[in-house]
Parts: sequence; C-alpha cells; structure tokens
Amino acid sequence: MKVLLIAELANPETVSVPLEGWSHAMAIRRRVDSLIITQVRHRDVFLRHGLKEPQDFIAIDSERIARPASRIGTMLRGGSGKGWTTAMAVKLPGYLYFERLLWRTLRDRLRSGEFDLVHRLT
Repeated sequence: MKVLLIAELANPETVSVPLEGWSHAMAIRRRVDSLIITQVRHRDVFLRHGLKEPQDFIAIDSERIARPASRIGTMLRGGSGKGWTTAMAVKLPGYLYFERLLWRTLRDRLRSGEFDLVHRLT
C-alpha cells in the first residue's frame, strides 16, 4: 500500500497542530510506504530529521498567499492567544492555494493510481 499524507502543518519542533501532523505522519510512515506533502516552511526540519526530498516528502511553497494571510490573521485576532476562529478563517485562502499547488505537483501521479490512499492529516 502506498499512502499520500497531506500534512501542511508538520513540525516536531513546535506544539499543537504542527506537532500532531508530524507525529501522525511519522507513525503512519513506519507502517506503510508513504509520501508526505508539507508546506515549504517545514522543509529544513524534515531534512534535519533525516528525511529526503522528494523520496520521503515534498515541500510545497504556498507562501505567496499563506504569509500575507497569516499576517492579516494575526492583526485581526487582537493579540496572541485570541481570535482563533478569525485567524483560521483568514488562513483558509492560503490552505486552498497549498492544495491547488499540491494538485499541480502530483496530478499525474494521482491520476495514474500511484497512491492507494490519500490522507489529509492537517
């Protein structure tokens, strides 16, 4: 079985969703052949932990949309630890752009049936 793991947020050096994304991806990776798709801001962490690109993971660069959306979300939420719903709503366009780039990158591999399962972790 070959599994495509979508973990836009995956980083063992942080907490919350990125740590969960990393932990789940690594647990699944130990059991089945898999490819992890993550956001480019996590590339260095993946490399430091011994993963190889593009064999083990692919980093998608959606920062063109994600970075400004994150800044706007931080501004609108009224400070750290507040306004989580607002922050997440503003980040949605960045995630949709990430998925669009993911599709562009892997379209042929997905259409060919290379992956038996596509699992969105984060």
